[in-house]
Amino acid sequence: MAARKFLSASVAVLALTGAFVVLPTVEVSAKPAPVKPKLVRVAVPSVPVAQQRSAAVATPSARAAGKRVVAALTSTGTSFDVAGVTFTGATPAGLTVEARTRTSAGWSRWFELAVDDGDGPDPGSADAKRAAKTTEPLTAAGATGLEVRVAASGTTAPAGLTATLVDAGSSAADAQVGVTPPGSAVAAVTQPTIITRAEWGADESIRTCTPETITGVKGAVVHHTVNANDYTQAQAASLVRGIYAYHVQSNGWCDIGYQFLVDRFGKVYEGRYGSLTRFVQGAQTAGFNTETVGVSVIGDYQTLAFSQATTDAVSKVIAWLADRADFDPAGTATFTSAGNGKYPAGTVVTKSRVSGHRDYGQTECPGDAGYAQISSIRSSAASIWTAGRQSFTVMSPTPVVETFTRPAGTAFTLSGHGSGHGRGMSQYGANGAARAGLTAAQITSFYYPGTTLASQGDPQVRIYLSALGSGGTTVPPQAGLTFSDGKATTVLSSSTSWRIVPDGGGLTLQWRTGTSWTSSGYWKAWKTTPLVLSRPSTGVLRVELPSGLQRDYAGSVTTHVWGTAARSVNTTNAESHTRAVVPNEMPPSWPAAALQAQAIAARSYAAYARAHPLSVSYDTCDSTSCQVYRGIADYDAAGTLRTARLDSRSTAATSATAGSVVRYNGEAALTEFGSSNGGMTVASSLPYQVAKADPYDGVDVAGSTHSWTSSLDLTRIEAAYPTTGTLSSLEVLSRSGGGDWGGRIVSVRVTGSAGSVTVGGDAFRSAMGLRSTWWTVTSAPAVSSPTLPRDLTADSLGDALTPSGSGAAALAYSGNKSFSLKTLTTTGFSGTSLLTGVGPFDSDNIADVVARRSDGTLWLWSGSATGRLDRAPVKIGTGWGGINLLVPVGDLSGDGHTDLLARTSTGTLVLYLGNGAGGFTGSRQITTGWQMFSHITAGDFDGDGRTDVAGVRSSDGRLYFYAGLGGGSLQSSQVIGTTDWRGFSEFKSVGDLTGDGRHDVLVRRASDGALFIEPVTGRFVIGTPLPAGTHAWTTRLGQ
Repeated sequence: MAARKFLSASVAVLALTGAFVVLPTVEVSAKPAPVKPKLVRVAVPSVPVAQQRSAAVATPSARAAGKRVVAALTSTGTSFDVAGVTFTGATPAGLTVEARTRTSAGWSRWFELAVDDGDGPDPGSADAKRAAKTTEPLTAAGATGLEVRVAASGTTAPAGLTATLVDAGSSAADAQVGVTPPGSAVAAVTQPTIITRAEWGADESIRTCTPETITGVKGAVVHHTVNANDYTQAQAASLVRGIYAYHVQSNGWCDIGYQFLVDRFGKVYEGRYGSLTRFVQGAQTAGFNTETVGVSVIGDYQTLAFSQATTDAVSKVIAWLADRADFDPAGTATFTSAGNGKYPAGTVVTKSRVSGHRDYGQTECPGDAGYAQISSIRSSAASIWTAGRQSFTVMSPTPVVETFTRPAGTAFTLSGHGSGHGRGMSQYGANGAARAGLTAAQITSFYYPGTTLASQGDPQVRIYLSALGSGGTTVPPQAGLTFSDGKATTVLSSSTSWRIVPDGGGLTLQWRTGTSWTSSGYWKAWKTTPLVLSRPSTGVLRVELPSGLQRDYAGSVTTHVWGTAARSVNTTNAESHTRAVVPNEMPPSWPAAALQAQAIAARSYAAYARAHPLSVSYDTCDSTSCQVYRGIADYDAAGTLRTARLDSRSTAATSATAGSVVRYNGEAALTEFGSSNGGMTVASSLPYQVAKADPYDGVDVAGSTHSWTSSLDLTRIEAAYPTTGTLSSLEVLSRSGGGDWGGRIVSVRVTGSAGSVTVGGDAFRSAMGLRSTWWTVTSAPAVSSPTLPRDLTADSLGDALTPSGSGAAALAYSGNKSFSLKTLTTTGFSGTSLLTGVGPFDSDNIADVVARRSDGTLWLWSGSATGRLDRAPVKIGTGWGGINLLVPVGDLSGDGHTDLLARTSTGTLVLYLGNGAGGFTGSRQITTGWQMFSHITAGDFDGDGRTDVAGVRSSDGRLYFYAGLGGGSLQSSQVIGTTDWRGFSEFKSVGDLTGDGRHDVLVRRASDGALFIEPVTGRFVIGTPLPAGTHAWTTRLGQ
């Protein structure tokens, strides 16, 4: 290769519009990170004329023979991976630069470093504007010595001769880069795995300018680099980094010159920035860079042939590039030179689509041995290309997981329903039912179906008083106070306070003396026998709370040893307990029937607890974990009433239902209840806890949590699950079914930069402080999920949409050249005149449906992971009566969110900009005159990663292609083929139908309803149609 040309063994691809597919990347155990190169520049001193000798004495280069050594350098002690020579001013006649390197194996042979001002960037390019005069680089991983000899026909050395030594640095990830060899079929031709710039440690901060984007390529050119061929796999990434640094910081180019590189082990590396997503102009085949893309083989192949692994990799890269650019690697094409040392500017040459660098310039690249293999590479690439274009791969359905990707802001916005577990009776629902005229018995029958009401009398219930803490039981002075150990009862003095506290593994009774507590030896460290305090004369005991407040409880309080602490348990009768629970659980101002239903539920809950006690010491508790129970009243330390806990209305409801409990098969029922179920009860293993719609929960929503919104900070999620790293998404793995969004979340996966963790829906709710497990994300993702495949059945395969009675159905793809009709919904679509599968239009990754009704309103049906449209539609627009076609286009505007294209009755195309959350941010006119098309569809038909638009002209059936340019603009039209498509009643893209990763077209023949898959390759090249069954409905399919 010659100066500023690149390393010697690369492959370049020639120009035509490119197709972009996302490439697979290599996963490495050590996380790749940018590695900053270090450059050392050493002056190459001139040799005095008297000491100059013939270069032929010790040089292998024929071009140096007979010349004089005019400058020389020996440098040792500096470690480097890549080296080269730069100079300024005029180039002396006959200039030849040679170098050799020293490694642990000793000095290498001498290499000639080509100096050719014409090799490298094209004149006038961004690279050329900054280019310096340099030699091509010499690579030698881990070298510690460099010798340079500069020969010329005369006696004068070039000015400013400098050797540049590049230490590419090392990374813990280098040894693992590219350890995964298989390719991935993501285009019409199987592509090799490509190691990205991030993976090989590119320091993006050193890039100095942005290379030009070219429209495509015509062919491929193979290069090689100048270096020893004994580098290890672990050293390959550092060589790429060194070449990159040399090209930018020594040659002065924008970036590394090659678009791709291949090492001797067959690993492929992304070269010039942007090469994975588009065709960018390189600096590798001077004069032909606007028509070529470069891939470079790392090594010197003058006498040594490429390895089989390298040959295979180069062939696959070329085949893949040829498919992107739509050319046959076995063919030839004409190329126009922009000017180099071999072909003056304007020279038109005919070359093979796959060539060696020497075919285009005055260079030996890719070496004699490498060049001898070009023919076999060309043949192999052509075979791969041909097989790929004729291939069909059966596609397997893959369930879609409901996913919410990281938003652009710092938090998710959530919408939810209900509060708590949702099982049993909704308290707001009981209120609504009572307002609707239901009795208490009817309310309990609705929420606990299959149960009956029975009378239990007034048994005692034991309630653990968590409000008293774990330090025992303290009572203020009060008349009639008694103390019992179960064997004997003692009347205690009413002139002082008393308390029972844990002490030495037992309990001690103490009384207050002044400011201290005293106990006798008899009452100290009582055995573990529970001790009881009560006031039989009144039936009400006043206790002190840890806060200093005093509280009255009906019945007695028993203190139990609990390890080294104590627990206090109130024993009272069921009716006293119920009277105190009801006003704490339900507002007394609510209708009597609701309060009575609450009384029955509370009494029954305690009855179930007696049959299934929480402990041998108590049945139930006083907190929201059971039922809220705060006794009769609270007083301050002076005995002044602060809060009356009972209410006459609640007491009346309790009395009206006295003794009434819910039973199932004669046994106490677990009558769970909660504030609001959000409109759907939740099932459990209990036969009377079933999932069903609750029409009463939303009757009176004032103050309820029937519907709620919340903000969930990303930092809170990351703090709760630190092993996942920086959050990337929340995936809802399963829901309970029924109601909005598919019901309550059963399990969710938190995924981040370092991994993922799966947690139960209730555990996530608790960790995040959410009201319930019934929620969804309503904030827009930073980037909406792809529109294609147009998957309406949540199986990752493309489908077509069709009206079906009053509902809608999917013409669902099987993955193997056949379709079947699947119902999406049976209602909601009466009166719709336009409908389309718009793609993921709201916050998740699941495809949605948009339809225009006869009144001109536009409605959104959000899709679900069930593959049905089981969510209520939402109106998202008005005034759409003048629209006669809806076309799903994905993110045509380039703002990251799914858009919708519409055609007016006058033929104007209007782009409606989606906001990523199920709505629009605005609209803008794209173009006019589109009334001439009978069919319009969209997809990435040229494979460049941008949405294109195609239309069938009504007058002659010709197919027009409009390539997407990004930002919502389209290229001028291009007529595709000569087929008359008027015989087909449908022409639409639903995504990949052939398993090659490219967006294909589905058509239906009007005469008999026969369906055909039209495979798309290259730049909207339509292949041989594949029969795919029939769909003989006369109804027009939706987009």
